[in-house]
Amino acid sequence: MNHDTPISRAIPSQTAFSAMQAAENEAFRLLGGHARDPLARIAIVFDLKVRRAAYRIAGRLKGIRKSG
Repeated sequence: MNHDTPISRAIPSQTAFSAMQAAENEAFRLLGGHARDPLARIAIVFDLKVRRAAYRIAGRLKGIRKSG
């Protein structure tokens, strides 16, 4: 490949749902690996709860924009 050849650097877009699923899968993997560390467990569970709330709020806002 040389600099004269244009290439597409488009990154495939990830839906909000698939992004949330990937984050949750990673969090559960981390929970399994750090099951004995209470501070890590608290941080991971807190992150999951905040992330889920943010996605719910974003979904509702998106729904309001479509209907309004």
